[in-house]
Amino acid sequence: SQQFENFNKWVNSIVSEYTNFLIYDGNTPLLTDDKPDMKYFKPDSLHLGPEGYSIWAKGLKPLISGMFRKYISAAQH
Repeated sequence: SQQFENFNKWVNSIVSEYTNFLIYDGNTPLLTDDKPDMKYFKPDSLHLGPEGYSIWAKGLKPLISGMFRKYISAAQH
């Protein structure tokens, strides 16, 4: 919805002022034709089901791994 888009733009504008701050877009991967794909949600249509968390894990894993590699590398120098 437009409210969510406006909120996300606002958050991104605030975060862009900081370094070492990451935002993961967990919304977009759960959409099909710009609408929530219900296969990722529990029957209540609100909470994520296992498939939804799997999608998030696939997106978050490289970000988190990259953060740890960056900090480990910096600590070794």
